[in-house]
Amino acid sequence: MAIGLAYEKGKATWAVDVSEAFTSPLVHLGVEYKVNNAVSVRCGYSGGSFAGGLGVAAGNLVVDYAYNTHQAGDAQRFSLGYRF
Repeated sequence: MAIGLAYEKGKATWAVDVSEAFTSPLVHLGVEYKVNNAVSVRCGYSGGSFAGGLGVAAGNLVVDYAYNTHQAGDAQRFSLGYRF
């Protein structure tokens, strides 16, 4: 089970959630900043791991990139999405 909340102020959205709240709580923190209608920059922290990313929208298409540090090794992810 997880519980969380988000707060939007201007171009930034701040979020926090706690997973495994009753067994071994893990806090996740993150922020997304909308540079403009097409570009978003994101960063976050969870249990010793940091993440950062970039989202670019062109019409209904969205391309996201994320970089995540982890004990087992860093990871990079690309995704392509369509909004409708």
